[in-house]
Amino acid sequence: MLSLQTLYIGAALLGGFLLLIQVALSVFGFGADGDVDVADAGDAVDAAEGGFAGFSFRTVVAFLTFFGIGGWAALDAGLGAWVSVLIGAASGSLAFWIVGLLLSQTHRLASSGTVDIKNALGVEGRVYLTVPAERSGAGSVTVKVQGRSVQYKALTRGREIKTGALCKVVAIATSDTLEVEAL
Repeated sequence: MLSLQTLYIGAALLGGFLLLIQVALSVFGFGADGDVDVADAGDAVDAAEGGFAGFSFRTVVAFLTFFGIGGWAALDAGLGAWVSVLIGAASGSLAFWIVGLLLSQTHRLASSGTVDIKNALGVEGRVYLTVPAERSGAGSVTVKVQGRSVQYKALTRGREIKTGALCKVVAIATSDTLEVEAL
């Protein structure tokens, strides 16, 4: 029969070995995106918005490693078998959660960086270069889109909008031009 101490040592060694392999592969440029998350699209959206990354190989390795270390330490400290299992499970779960949280934050940092002009619809901005009246020419506006201050060409159907005036995006005219109205 397998003893608890052997189980804990085996889990800690296996998890530690897999962790070392992950680190070594990352150092040599492998494994940056090699983590396979077993999550649905809703979980991926939650992770991108600062939620939890979910179930992945890295989180399982973290659980395994810290389950072994925590359980082994509790057993070695003279605590009972059930207490050591609970401490091992709590240690592993905490490691699982922390690694998942760190992966979520890492995925948030790895955005494409592309600003989608459609997200400017309804946003207020400031005129940078006067926008001529009745679509007779293009001016320029600065709007905050996706947390960035971006300049776009601008048209208006109404009266001229002077430099420095506040405006609101009412439509997307082209892939690089907004239609605005004065506020």
